Amino acid sequence: MSKTSGYRLEQVGFDVLPGWSQDDPSPLWEAMKDCLTHLQTAKPYRTGSLGLSAADLLPLLERAAAGSPQNAADARRFFETNCQPVRVLPTDAKGQVTAFYEPEVDVSRRPDETFKHPFY
Repeated sequence: MSKTSGYRLEQVGFDVLPGWSQDDPSPLWEAMKDCLTHLQTAKPYRTGSLGLSAADLLPLLERAAAGSPQNAADARRFFETNCQPVRVLPTDAKGQVTAFYEPEVDVSRRPDETFKHPFY
């Protein structure tokens, strides 16, 4: 599909996505409507390294805003019709980050034997 520095993208079918046939993506509609509103009203984002811009999402988001799925199967069918999943494959031995890390840290309102120092 596409070749870039350090990785390449390979088109795959939805059938290779673990759990896709049981998943219910319909809760995404509210988030996609919010995303559409943001893209229509906010300062435009920079074009990414793959040459894609936030404007490239507009047709998908507008199609999603035109209606809501009646059930999980309708929601999956929308994505299967309008999207193409890709697998990110490294092309060299260097490290690669493909997701976000959001740490969870245990804290306490008051110092005790375990939580002796403030967390900044």
